[in-house]
Amino acid sequence: MNVLLLNKKVYTVDQRNVRDAIIKKIRTEMPGTPFAAALIVHLQKMGSRSLDKYNDLELVLEEYHVTLRFATHKADGEAMRYTLDRLTMEPCPEFKKKWTDALKIW
Repeated sequence: MNVLLLNKKVYTVDQRNVRDAIIKKIRTEMPGTPFAAALIVHLQKMGSRSLDKYNDLELVLEEYHVTLRFATHKADGEAMRYTLDRLTMEPCPEFKKKWTDALKIW
């Protein structure tokens, strides 16, 4: 996929389970991109509900010179710009999975 198109497009995702909706969008719309697999691994290290309060998200992947934009229809959400120098970095501590996330699968 063309990097210029990625930088201009805004992907709409559900307002619930935003992290998982973004992962699904990456899998379906960007499967051949060089960053897709590593970005999915990074996002999976985040809590499942950690991005739900945002309605306007920008994921800046500096090593690939790509900015991915995601929007939800949540009226009272917040905007967030999340910059990653490298996809091998750990997620920001406020987004990391909590030990209680493991209880949600039971």
